[in-house]
Amino acid sequence: MLFVSIIFYSCSSESTDSDDTSVDLPTVTTMVVSAINQTTATSGGEVLTDGGGTITARGVCWSTTPNPTTADNKTTQDGTLGVFSSSLTELTANTAYYVRAYAVNSAGTAYGQEITFTTTMEEIDLPEVSTTGVTELTQTSASVGGNVTSEGGATITERGIAWATTQNPTLTDNVVVVAGTTGSFTGNITGLTANTSYYVRAYATNNGGTAYGEQINFTTPDETIPGPTGGSAVCDGTQPTQVVTITSSTGKIWMDRNLGASRAATSSKDFEAYGCLYQWGRGNDGHASITWTMGEPDGWGGQPGTAVNGTTATRSNSDNPGHALFIRNENMPYDWRTPKNDNLWQGVDGINNPCPTGYRVPTRAEFQAEISAYSITGPTAAYNSAHKFPLAGDRAFDSGAVRDQGKEAWFWTSTTGNTGRSYNVSIIPGAVYTNVDNGRAGGYSVRCIKD
Repeated sequence: MLFVSIIFYSCSSESTDSDDTSVDLPTVTTMVVSAINQTTATSGGEVLTDGGGTITARGVCWSTTPNPTTADNKTTQDGTLGVFSSSLTELTANTAYYVRAYAVNSAGTAYGQEITFTTTMEEIDLPEVSTTGVTELTQTSASVGGNVTSEGGATITERGIAWATTQNPTLTDNVVVVAGTTGSFTGNITGLTANTSYYVRAYATNNGGTAYGEQINFTTPDETIPGPTGGSAVCDGTQPTQVVTITSSTGKIWMDRNLGASRAATSSKDFEAYGCLYQWGRGNDGHASITWTMGEPDGWGGQPGTAVNGTTATRSNSDNPGHALFIRNENMPYDWRTPKNDNLWQGVDGINNPCPTGYRVPTRAEFQAEISAYSITGPTAAYNSAHKFPLAGDRAFDSGAVRDQGKEAWFWTSTTGNTGRSYNVSIIPGAVYTNVDNGRAGGYSVRCIKD
C-alpha cells in the first residue's frame, strides 16, 4: 500500500506560537509620527484585516533600536479593525526612536512598517551675562569684568571674555576662559598693542548655546603718554583720559568714565572716578585739574579734593585764557569769558572740545535721552545705570571751592541757554534737572559721547 504524505505550509511576516492554522496574521499599518517634542509624540496605526480571527490587542511599540516588538515599550488601544491613535510618553529629548504599530489575534502578532523619528532638543534658555567694565588698562593688557546672573536652566560649561579689534567678538575670536559658573568674574587679557582700539564682551555657555554681554570698546594708551592714575585728575593734556566705551540702550556710544578719571566708578562715591571739574567752554588747560583723596568730607573737616591750580577774578577776553587758573565770577551771567562765546564746545571739531579724538560733549537732548532710558531719578539710579555716574560734586563759580562730593553730580552739556548761560544736568538727592541753564564759570564734570 502506498501512503502519500502532504505537508501544508503557512507563511506570514512574523512567527507565531499558535497552533491555529485556520487564522492568518492581521494586516496592520503604522501611522506617521506627529506632535513630536522633547518627551512625547503621537503615532498609531490602522488594522486593515483581522486575518480571520478576533483582534485581541492592538497599539504601537517603540524602542531606540530597530524593529521594536511588544516586548519593548508599547501602548494598548481599545478596538479591533480600523484606525487608532497612541501617545508615546516618557521619551528622551534629542533621541532617535523606532516605532511600529501592531495587532494580535490567535495566530500571533503582526507589525506595521517601521517609522523612525527624533525627539526635539530640550528647550534650554541661554545664560544671562553682562560685561561689567574694563580696569587696569595698560599698553599691552587689560582686565575685563563679567557677571553670569543666570545659568538659563542648564549648567554653565564655560565662561570668559571674548575680544577682538573688530566689533561683536565671539568664541571664534580671541577668548580668555575663566573658571566658574555663576557670579562675577574677571578675565585678564594680555598681548595687546599700544594705541589700539579693542572690543570685548563677556560670555557664558550652556547646552543651549552661548550668550554674550554688552560690548565695551577701549583703546590702549600710547606708550609715551600715561593716563590718569588713582585720584589724580589732571586735565592739562599731559595725561589724556583712557577711552573705554559703553553702548547705551539708546544706541549711543559713551565713554565709561568722567574726563580726567582714572577708571569707571566702582561706587557712587569712588573718588578715583570723579575726574576733573570744567568751566563750560574751556579746554584742557589745567584749570579743571583736581587731586582727590576721599569720596566725601570726613567728620574732622577733611575735604575730598584739592584744586591743582588757584583762582583769579579776572575774566578772559579770548577763548584760551593762557593760564591754568580757575576764573571765578560773582556777577551775572557768571561767565569766565567776556564777551561771551556761544560757539565753544560745539561738536567734535568745536573750539576747545575737551574730549578725546572722535568724542565730544553731549547735547542736552542726548543727556536727557539717557536719563529717560535708565529712569534716573537721583544719585542711586544714576550709579546703577550703565553709565555709573559718580557724585563728583562741583566747583563754585563765585569762589572756586570744591564742594558737595558724595552728595551730588553736575554734568555740562554743549547746549547753550539764555543770556550767556549753558545747560547742565544736575543729579541731587530726590531729583534730576536737565532744563536749567547755569553760569559758565561753574566747574562741573564732563562725560563724552562718540560723534
